[in-house]
Amino acid sequence: MTSGDHLTRHFRQVRPGGNLDFETLRKRAGLLTVLETLPARLALRGQCVVLQESDAILFAAAPAVTNGQELKTHGLSFADFAAHDPIFEYLFLLQTVQGALQESRELAEQRALLSEASRQLASSLDAPTVLARGVRQVVPRIAEGALLWFQAADGKGLAASFHSEPETASRLANLETRLGALLKGAEHELAESLLSIGFASYLLRPLESRGHALGTLVLLSAEPGKRYDSKATALADDIVLRIAASLDNAQLYLESLRSVRQRDEFLAIASHELRTPLTSLSLQMQLISRLVENDRLQDLPKQKLSQMLHHEKRELERFSSLVQNLLDVSHISVGSLRLKPASPPLKLSDLVECVLKRLQSELLAANYAVVRDLDDSIEGSWDESRIEQVVTNLLTNAIRHGRSRPIALRSWKSGSTANLTVSDEGVGIDRANQERIFERFERASKVNEHGGFGLGLYIAREIVQAHGGSIAVTSEPNKGSVFQVCLPL
Repeated sequence: MTSGDHLTRHFRQVRPGGNLDFETLRKRAGLLTVLETLPARLALRGQCVVLQESDAILFAAAPAVTNGQELKTHGLSFADFAAHDPIFEYLFLLQTVQGALQESRELAEQRALLSEASRQLASSLDAPTVLARGVRQVVPRIAEGALLWFQAADGKGLAASFHSEPETASRLANLETRLGALLKGAEHELAESLLSIGFASYLLRPLESRGHALGTLVLLSAEPGKRYDSKATALADDIVLRIAASLDNAQLYLESLRSVRQRDEFLAIASHELRTPLTSLSLQMQLISRLVENDRLQDLPKQKLSQMLHHEKRELERFSSLVQNLLDVSHISVGSLRLKPASPPLKLSDLVECVLKRLQSELLAANYAVVRDLDDSIEGSWDESRIEQVVTNLLTNAIRHGRSRPIALRSWKSGSTANLTVSDEGVGIDRANQERIFERFERASKVNEHGGFGLGLYIAREIVQAHGGSIAVTSEPNKGSVFQVCLPL
C-alpha cells in the first residue's frame, strides 16, 4: 500500500475502529490490526510495517477465522494453515532487520557526529573558539538551539550561543551577557528569559573535567514540555565531555604560558637581585685586597673601614634573605614548611619590637616614624622565627611603598584570635591587585621600581595559614594600605 491508494475500496477496518487511510495505518505501524476484505469479507489479522526505502506500507497478515464453514466459502480448510504461521514469522524477522538497520544508521550518524565534534573542538586551544564550536555540535541534531557557559579559573565568565535562524540567534546572543547570573539565580528567571525568546523548554547538562565544574550546556526547544530520550541525552553527554575536555585543555595551556612567563620574569629578577649584593661585595673586597697587597690598609680611615664593613654586612643579610625566600618557596611548594611552636608562649608585642629594632637602620634611612599601639597581654604558641618573618615582610613592604610617611602597628584580641595590623600612608593598591599580590612572584608595583622577588607577601600568607590564621589587605590607591594578620591564640 502506498500513499493515495483507495483502501476503502478493498478493506474495512475492524479493529481498532476509525478511519481507514494511509496515515492512520502508518501511525499504527507495529500494532495489531484487523482488516476485512471486500467484498468477500475475509478478516485478516496482522501488523503494518513502514518500508524505510520507499513511501509504502507492508501489511503482513493471516486470515482470522474460527470455524471451518467460513473457510469453505473461500475454498480453504484448517489444513491450509501451519502450526507456526510463516507470515508472522516473516513479519517479526522483517521488523528485526529493519530495527537493526535503523539502529546501525543511527550509530553511524552518532559516530560521525562525535568524530567531527572531537576534530572541531581539539583543533583550538582558545576558549572562546571552543565555546563557539561547542554549541554548534548539538544544533540541530539534539536541540533547536543551545547556550554554553564557561567559568574560567580566573573567575571570568565566557558564553556562546547558536541557532540556525538569524533573528533567534541574535536574541540568544543578547542573553549571553546575563547567562552566568541566570544559571546561578532562581530557575524561574532563566525559564522566563528563554520563554521571551521563544523557547518553551530547556535541558541543562553540566560541564565537568578532572572533578572540577567548568560550566553548563543549555539545550533549547520551542516545544512545551520537550522530553529528550535516553539516546539524545547520552549523545549530548558525550559531546559535553568533549567540550569540557577541550575547555580544560585551553585553560591548562593558558596556565602553562603564564607559568613560562613567570619563570622567565623570575629568572630575570633573580639574576639581577642576586647579582647586586654580590657585585657590591666583590668591589669592596677588591678594594681591601689591593690595600692589603700594597701594605696600605692603614691608609684607610677607621670610620671608612667601619662603614664599608657595615655596608658589606647589610649586603650579606640582603643576599641571605633572598636565598632564604627561595628556600621557603621550595619548602612551601612540596608541603614541607614546618612550624616549631614556642614554649613558653610568645608575647606578640615583644616579637614586633624585636623586628622593629632589627629594621631600625632602614626605617631611619628612609625617614620613617613608627606609631605603636600594641597590647602587651597577647601571647601565643606560634613559631617565633616564622612570625618574625611575617612581621618583617609586612614592615619591609610598608617601607618600600609608604613614601616616608608614618607607619602604624596595632594589636588587639577578639575572642580567641590575636590581630595585628601594619598600616602605611603610601601608594596603595587598587582592588584588582589586592588578591594577586599574595601570589608567588607577584607585586603591585613595576619590577624595576623596587627590589626583591615578589615573594614576601606570598610567604607571609603561607606562614599565617600554616598557623591556622589569615591575612588580608584593605587599600585604596594613593591612600595607603592596611595589612591585617589574624592568628589563633
